Amino acid sequence: MTMRWAVSALFFVNGLLVGSWAPKIPVLMERLGITEASAGVIVLGLGLGSICVMPLFGAMVARAGSARAVRLAAWLAAPSMIWISLAPSYWAVAATVVLFGGMVGGMDVAMNANAVAWNARAAGRSCRPVTGSGALGHSRGPPRAAG
Repeated sequence: MTMRWAVSALFFVNGLLVGSWAPKIPVLMERLGITEASAGVIVLGLGLGSICVMPLFGAMVARAGSARAVRLAAWLAAPSMIWISLAPSYWAVAATVVLFGGMVGGMDVAMNANAVAWNARAAGRSCRPVTGSGALGHSRGPPRAAG
């Protein structure tokens, strides 16, 4: 697999993860009796997790390269989708969404570092086809996650 396809796959998986978590909110609200205001706090937790963890992944990428960072983020983000679905309480969902947000944010940092490296090796070719895979992933997630 070429570096371009590997980086494109990372963007697709990240987009798929992000696009798949939001349809879980109405199901969680109904199952756990969460109000709209409380659901808003959960959504806020996604952003807070990302903001808090992104600098840590930036340091990890600078110190050890992006491959290790993206593997860690992907291996923790994927099961956290399951944990969000299985969480037995509001606080368990909130904590898991913060973790998920952190891992998705960390994956963003690492895969963008990969894209920059690919762009440097590709003699200035555009990263748009690579990063556009994220949008494709976003569009594929919701129909599969809603059920």
